[in-house]
Formats: sequence, structure tokens, C-alpha cells
Amino acid sequence: EKGKAEPKAEKKQTIHKPVREDCTNCHDPHGGETKKLLSMGLVKLCETCHDEVLAKVKDKASVSRHSVVLEGKACMSCHKPHVSQFPRLLASAPMDTCLKCHDKPIEVAGATPGSATPATRLIPDVKQQITERKHVHPPMKERDCSMCHEAHAAKHVSLLIENYPAGFYAPFDPKTYALCLQCHEKKPFTEEQTKDVTNFRNGSLNLHYLHVNKPVKGRTCRACHARHASDQPLQIRDVVPFVRRGWR
Repeated sequence: EKGKAEPKAEKKQTIHKPVREDCTNCHDPHGGETKKLLSMGLVKLCETCHDEVLAKVKDKASVSRHSVVLEGKACMSCHKPHVSQFPRLLASAPMDTCLKCHDKPIEVAGATPGSATPATRLIPDVKQQITERKHVHPPMKERDCSMCHEAHAAKHVSLLIENYPAGFYAPFDPKTYALCLQCHEKKPFTEEQTKDVTNFRNGSLNLHYLHVNKPVKGRTCRACHARHASDQPLQIRDVVPFVRRGWR
């Protein structure tokens, strides 16, 4: 059967290695208790080659885990098993793959950022944000969620690839804001007096510095900026989310 499948597969960009080598790497030709004649359960099967992905999900050091990795269609929620025209055998373009689920509000278990009480929290409708708002965060404009988020699991909240404060308040520290400082310069937050590093000033008093450099109530970026998109330039929020969803 390999000879028949290959010509069609070659037209695509990405071909799963077992498709080229031997179908029996994944399938039992005679039958079994699993769907699609798989030789074992889907997650366990994928783990035989992609053990590093599952190890990261199971790692106790992972603060956040993408639920789709283990639930429902699991790996097949985002990936094609045989051939894809997209990298990493994604089912569609990277952001389109994310927006298949993130096109509506999603309620998940876990404490709301800044809240000491475990509860469910609501992930907003990201697709609506970036399609209906006037000003979109550059990573979203470039259609690359991976600039900020991991796909499977992360050592930081919300599957973020680097540190970012979970609460409404946090004193400024470059390590704490490593996510934002991948793209944004730190000078607006470290220079108290300036006439050129930021336009958010009162004369030469740097108001970014004033807001974030407080030992107890330094405002995080989310106090003024929306993460994905806003109707205001620079993703400025319409309102400050003060005392909302557990933030204090």
C-alpha cells in the first residue's frame, strides 16, 4: 500500500515519518480494540516517538498544560496523522489551528490570575478580539501565537513561554517581565526621568516608571494594555480591569 500512498503524499509539505517507512509502525493490519486499527491508544502511540512532548505535559514543573493534549481527540485536535501542507503536521495554518477552539469563550479550571481562591476562569474569545478590534498586538497580527505561548505545556502561567506576572500588581523586575521584554525595551521601566524613551510622560517624568516601580503595588502591563487587541492605539484598554475577576 505504500507505493499507492506516496505519490499523493509527495505533493504535500510535511509527511509523517511512519507513512514513508511502514504503516505497521502505527497500525495493526489485522484489527484490535482501538479505532483506525491503531496498534495502541492514540496518546500512548504518539508517545512512543514523541515522548519529550508527553514528558513536558507530565512534568511537575509545568505550571500550565494544554488540555487538548490528553483530552478528546488529543494529538489529532491539532495535528494530522499522515500528511499536511503545514509544518509539524498541523491540521491548518498555525493560528487557524488555535482559533478552531479559541473562537469562543472557554471556561477552564484554575485560579483567576491574582486570586488566592482556586476557581474556574474564562479564557476570552481570541478570534473575536483580533477580528473586531482596530489595533492588534503584533504577534497576533503576524499570526504567530507561539511568540508568546507554548503549544503543549509550560513552566509559566497561561502556557506562556517566559515569565509574566499572574496578578494585577507586581514590582518591576526584568526576570518577572521576561515575556514582554523579548520584544519591548526595558528603558521605559527603568529610567525615571526621560524625554525620549517613552511618550507616556509628565514633562520629563516617565509615567511608565512611576506606575510599575512600586515595591507592593507596581501595576503590571495588563493594567493598561490588552493582551491581544484593542480599539485604542498601543492596545490601550477601554477600562482598567481593577477589582475584576479576583484582581486586587
